[in-house]
Amino acid sequence: MNGKPNGKALNGFVKRLIARAGRPIIRRLSELARESLRQPGSWRCLEIVYQNKPQTLLDRFFLSSSSARGARNRLQVLQEEIYRCIEQHSLIHNPVRLISFGSGPGHEILICLKRLRENVAVEATCVDRDSGALECGRLLAAQKGLSSHIRNDLNYHQVRHSHLVRSY
Repeated sequence: MNGKPNGKALNGFVKRLIARAGRPIIRRLSELARESLRQPGSWRCLEIVYQNKPQTLLDRFFLSSSSARGARNRLQVLQEEIYRCIEQHSLIHNPVRLISFGSGPGHEILICLKRLRENVAVEATCVDRDSGALECGRLLAAQKGLSSHIRNDLNYHQVRHSHLVRSY
């Protein structure tokens, strides 16, 4: 074996485990499984997938799945596209303003802002209905020294027309 779990054997193991023990044991064995059962597709699930740090064999199985790899690939594609758009718009607009709906913590934006640093003026607004995701984004921005560039304190109900009007 090359350090990676045998997909077929592991898949069979997981299926037998679920059939025998059911959800309670899965919740105890895997943080990702626990979050997925609690709230499928939540920002917390994606957080675990993006970090890609398996703690257990079951985590390794879930994090090596095509779904998890696809989520990490989408994050990379999205951040590259945002970066490209910011660079393009920065030639005309200063500052570049962007808004992300359903942003979660705003990983893709934070990664772009960190990459750009002070080379381009960017004002980003993250909007999400989950205040926990926005709080996580605030903490991440503070850790990266990007708090002055990003606003992640709006939920869907607080967005006003003035936040959306282009000032070009």
